[in-house]
Amino acid sequence: MAILGRAKAWRHPSAITVAGFSLSEPLVLILILTVSMLAAAVIFSSAIRSFTTSLNVTRMETAIDQNMRDINRLSREFTCCSGTCTTSIPTSFGTGQACATNDTRDDRYYFPQQDLTTTTTNFANTTTSVEPAAVDQICSVANNTNFMTPFKTAVDNTSQPSPAIRTSTIKTDSIHTLEVTFSESANNTTRVIRSVIVVPVMANYCP
Repeated sequence: MAILGRAKAWRHPSAITVAGFSLSEPLVLILILTVSMLAAAVIFSSAIRSFTTSLNVTRMETAIDQNMRDINRLSREFTCCSGTCTTSIPTSFGTGQACATNDTRDDRYYFPQQDLTTTTTNFANTTTSVEPAAVDQICSVANNTNFMTPFKTAVDNTSQPSPAIRTSTIKTDSIHTLEVTFSESANNTTRVIRSVIVVPVMANYCP
């Protein structure tokens, strides 16, 4: 009697294949992911440093701009109308006074308009008690330091534009001139960020 059916082919166990990844493939994948994550971390860190540097520069420039507005205001307010140079706006002015006005937009704000007979003591760094004559002397080249010192002192008393460092110097090679320098200190080195030459408006009224 014939046996019906199809005989199954016999296969050696070593010929059986296993579906999926071999052990080396996950390791390669992990290595690729690790390298990618490290690269992304480096790029992110660099971007953060760049953003922080840019932010600090912006803050510094903003602080310097604000400080320069204060210095320019002092330049307009600096006057010798009383016979003594100062950045303080006159509180005694008008008819019968050496200072005609407290308005910095008025040309009379800067120079004495008359001699007060009540003034009998010589003004500092001059040989006269006459207001206009005293200012003539204080405006001279020989008196440049005395003329500029009150202005420099007022500038130095303004708030430091942190994180910048501000210094000021009365120029000796140019009359009635103050050099204001803004610097940055980092890694034991100092880098000049901005240098500005300031001539107070009062200098335009010196003879």
